[in-house]
Amino acid sequence: MKRPMIGSAALLLVLLTGITSCTLRPDALNQPGADFESLFRQCRYERALDVAKEAVEAAEKKAETDQPLVARSLSNLAQVYKAQGKYPQAKVLFERALTLDSQALGSEHLNVASDMNNLAELCLITEEFELGEMLAKRSVTIREKALGAQHADVAASLNTLAEMYRLSGRYALAEPLYARALAILEKAPGPNDRPELAATLHGLAMLYRDQGRHERSEPLYKRALAMREKIFGPEHPAVALSLNDFALLYHDQRQYELAESLYLRSLEIREKVLGPDHFDVAQTLRNLAYVYKAQGRSTLAEQLFTRVQTIREKLHNQENFDLMPFLSR
Repeated sequence: MKRPMIGSAALLLVLLTGITSCTLRPDALNQPGADFESLFRQCRYERALDVAKEAVEAAEKKAETDQPLVARSLSNLAQVYKAQGKYPQAKVLFERALTLDSQALGSEHLNVASDMNNLAELCLITEEFELGEMLAKRSVTIREKALGAQHADVAASLNTLAEMYRLSGRYALAEPLYARALAILEKAPGPNDRPELAATLHGLAMLYRDQGRHERSEPLYKRALAMREKIFGPEHPAVALSLNDFALLYHDQRQYELAESLYLRSLEIREKVLGPDHFDVAQTLRNLAYVYKAQGRSTLAEQLFTRVQTIREKLHNQENFDLMPFLSR
């Protein structure tokens, strides 16, 4: 049986708090007439996109005197594109934000660390692991120096680096980083249920699944899923990510009915929130198709593979060339 696809982050990450936790820049969120952060967290991406573009235009009028404001606005716009699956557009903006902050604030500034972590999270999706590793390591170093080793932002960068190692198959390097991030977040002040903690639990669950340590993976998936449902509600992309990736565990174990149930829940959320032609929708469709194929339900499987191919062609036309291999059979 062909191994089903990994989740986005995913994916990684992200989406809002997919594989890792994205960093909105709240000091650039004071746009008149709309609350960007609220729109983004409610997954109202089209409206958030309009507001973010307006903020970039306003900031660029002050570019000579406030380059960091431009960088923060670009970063927020990039997060919307990333959430929409428009990864090439997001990458250009994340890179511009990093360049502007580095020039204006210096290479050791916390804004630069945030920019590097954001770009590294995108590298998880595009599988640019060498670049992503370099960025994540620098983000960890800057944040540790400025904030101390036990800060939650350090844990976020550690989690990104751990994901980089996991997705590139370097499991022995990934596990201690996940463990360290988890220890920091569980001791950090604030609520017990937080997106960053759910992301780290999810990543560690994926690591154990990749290693075939299913008995350790399942309780972490359950905990991460419950936490995300509590934080975001039942119809959020982060919840859909947990459902999709939890289903992978049952898929590996050939518990096809359980896997199907979780894939269908994930698919329903992703189609509703992200639209029918999003990369994440294609991922779940492909995974579900392999369940049907394994069950001998060939007609259903072929229908889903056809949908995946249609989405694949649309994404190709949008210049998401780097993502095409993931949607092939």
